[in-house]
Amino acid sequence: MAAQIPADVAANVAAVFAAYPAPARKKLLAIRKLILQTAARLDVGDIEETLKWGEPSYLTKTKAGTTIRIAWKPAAPDHVG
Repeated sequence: MAAQIPADVAANVAAVFAAYPAPARKKLLAIRKLILQTAARLDVGDIEETLKWGEPSYLTKTKAGTTIRIAWKPAAPDHVG
């Protein structure tokens, strides 16, 4: 079963998630959820979800810390990261 893309994902980021194979999309959306939950728990402020180098990316709106990018690549179809 294909993982549903949450309604709060921006259209351009949602399009990238939608293009991934269903198994990869499910794993990446779980990682996305973990990133957002961890950011909320650590109280780092609002998180910006955007694309960097065509990959879903997460950074604080204050630009503190390091951007996290997540993706799937056809060269390693059984892996996400």
